[in-house]
Amino acid sequence: MIADQKLLSLLLGLYKKSITKKAKFNNIMEMMEGVDQNSCCLDIGSDNGILSYLLRENGGSWHSTDLDIETVNSIESVVSSNVAMMTETEIPHSDNFFDCIIIIDLLEHLEDENTALNEIQRVLKPGGLLIANVPHTKKGSVIRALRLAVGLTDEKHGHVRPGYNLEQLSSLLGSHFVITKSQTYSRFFTELIDILLSLAAERSSGAQTGRKGVVMTSSAIKSAKKALKLYTLVYPLIWFISKLDLLIPFTQGHSLIIRANLTKQQPDTFIASS
Repeated sequence: MIADQKLLSLLLGLYKKSITKKAKFNNIMEMMEGVDQNSCCLDIGSDNGILSYLLRENGGSWHSTDLDIETVNSIESVVSSNVAMMTETEIPHSDNFFDCIIIIDLLEHLEDENTALNEIQRVLKPGGLLIANVPHTKKGSVIRALRLAVGLTDEKHGHVRPGYNLEQLSSLLGSHFVITKSQTYSRFFTELIDILLSLAAERSSGAQTGRKGVVMTSSAIKSAKKALKLYTLVYPLIWFISKLDLLIPFTQGHSLIIRANLTKQQPDTFIASS
């Protein structure tokens, strides 16, 4: 299958105008120290495929997977090969297959995280690298209150839970993974921009409820083309507002990313610690 070059060009254009996607990709790359041209890697939950494409552009052997067939088709249109559909109970790869697995905003969508993590443990080599990006829950978060007030609920985004803090994520991974690095990003002003852009997207094209991200259907592509024109016009202002986050470095961000290694001695089944 040949990648859809027009779709790829559109998605790259949107990516270049997206403060949040660029921050996400940059943080993922920062966590990928030690991953090289000989590494076999899997990205899970990369939305419409642009992050899958960018990861592959940085070298190594890559595979992609997602829970949703339309998302799988969208990713395949962008990267053309090594894309498969997974379920919460099965990742279609053999044991100890990958050197590195990246989970991108997926855990909060899963009814049964433990079963999914058991599969991730199975296909990851002992000592292999796990990078997980999740929404970061913060007590008394003004941003979360704003999202709920304007109708950007967990249900609308297909979230089973609002996210995790570091303690919760560490508990979920239990003794199976050793977290070696963690950090948060996307502070107040960046998130405020995201809220405003999400509301604008809802009004122009209607909300997609209960689904992770935006799948590139024909109608979504038309909306994306309009959005790119708008983002190009307002990007200088968006960029300036996002830089106001530099004034509040003492606050934690609303996205959490961790780097962990799978322990070499593994029990047969994944049971998260309490």
